[in-house]
Amino acid sequence: NVDDQSFSQLPDLSNGDLIKGGATSDCVAVKDMLYFVNNNGDMGSYDIINSQFTATVTPSIPSNVYQPCLCTDGRYVFVIGGRDSIQDASREFQVYDTLTSSWIVETPELNIDRWSHSCVVSRGHIFVFGGVTGGNAQIETLNIESSGVELSTALLTASWTLLDARSTAEWGAIPVVCNNIDQ
Repeated sequence: NVDDQSFSQLPDLSNGDLIKGGATSDCVAVKDMLYFVNNNGDMGSYDIINSQFTATVTPSIPSNVYQPCLCTDGRYVFVIGGRDSIQDASREFQVYDTLTSSWIVETPELNIDRWSHSCVVSRGHIFVFGGVTGGNAQIETLNIESSGVELSTALLTASWTLLDARSTAEWGAIPVVCNNIDQ
């Protein structure tokens, strides 16, 4: 429970597993750390091994957002969209480097304002879909395979691509990527 800063009987989350935190927050695991956006719009963390809670990672998130979607590639935590106020959906794309404990400042904005949407990393791309805003049937993707270049450099020229719209708008959905499944 993030609100009272308690966790109990956590499963092994060392493989970058996704934990869906409900309608108002997401949580991702990178190695032995959980990362989440709290009720103040800041990103916090929880050290699974040492049972240590940090309300706000340092340095703090560049733009406070509420109800964003979080996903990870195992190193970076991607904080996507959300609300920047009570009414306004955001196009923010914020990237936290867990190895250097720093934020990548220059990142491409989404094409569509989104909150209460879903996101997932798969095959070197971030996929974002749904949300409670106009255009929420539209899927966006961003290539994060940097071909030997630091991600911070690759993001300087990257842009989100709109894919074909779904016939039905989605919000509150949970994306799941399954690897190593026999077909």
